[in-house]
Amino acid sequence: MTILHVAEDELPPNHQIPGFYDSVSVTVKSGENLRVVDAEVRAPWLWWYLHLTRWNQEMLRNKLAIQIAGTPTSCYVAEARKIVDWMRSDFQQKKGLYPLAKLNRWLRLGEPAFAKAE
Repeated sequence: MTILHVAEDELPPNHQIPGFYDSVSVTVKSGENLRVVDAEVRAPWLWWYLHLTRWNQEMLRNKLAIQIAGTPTSCYVAEARKIVDWMRSDFQQKKGLYPLAKLNRWLRLGEPAFAKAE
């Protein structure tokens, strides 16, 4: 559910995780024109600290999403606005998808060693 990340991008100061975004320059091609654009992207180390269990359980319990049975993978159906509003409320209560990331940055453990080989 990629929609889970929309609230993060709408309210970046609320997750208060140092290094949440990396600044990168990307080349955008439009027709024959090329231009360099600066962008903020979610830091790659964050996915190691993504904790979806609570979010999945709460979405289902609060009937914000339903899981489609009989599919080979987990498939959810949800109304995007309700999910974003719920996540915005969670961020305002200082909750988030990366509860251990704050601790990681405080301890300066960084990302797992084998993730740096990219």
